Amino acid sequence: MKQIAISTILLALLVFGCAKTAPESDSPKVQETVEQTSVEEQTSIAGNEDTAALDSAKAKNHASQAEANPESSAEPAKKPDTAKFTVYYFTGKVRCASCHKIENYTKESVEKNFAKELKDGTMVFKMVDIDEPEHSHFIKDYDLFTKSVVVSKTVGGKETAWKNLEKVWSLLNNQDTFMAYIRDEVKAFMEAK
Repeated sequence: MKQIAISTILLALLVFGCAKTAPESDSPKVQETVEQTSVEEQTSIAGNEDTAALDSAKAKNHASQAEANPESSAEPAKKPDTAKFTVYYFTGKVRCASCHKIENYTKESVEKNFAKELKDGTMVFKMVDIDEPEHSHFIKDYDLFTKSVVVSKTVGGKETAWKNLEKVWSLLNNQDTFMAYIRDEVKAFMEAK
């Protein structure tokens, strides 16, 4: 309110001052145009000042509301990290027919039963050769002693849980049972807290 009064006073002074100092002209029409232009300019300036004052008041009000209620601030709440799952098939350089079956059945089961998760990136299937020096740490990490299928959960880039699906060797002779085992174990692992 105070700024509006100041703006009005400034406007009146400027209009009065412009009318007095306007160049004299033979035509009253020129004098009137000078006065009218000055009034329009000053009204525009005063309007901009009022708008700026109003915007400033709105910003202060929004800031005080955000301080009073931090949950409703403009910044979105940080989402918790999404869990990601990896189904590993660990193999070596030397591979027998059984090794190939385990890989193929596991991969087929994952692709068939977890297509959505594979597509959205919450799950990946990886075949890893543990005979490679850079992968040898997996032997100790997962207590591996033979070719194995392991499911792993990571949150925020850190592994939080893993499970070795040890029955893959005993179920190898029945593809349907093997694939159902992979499906059920991975699903149960994903749902565990």
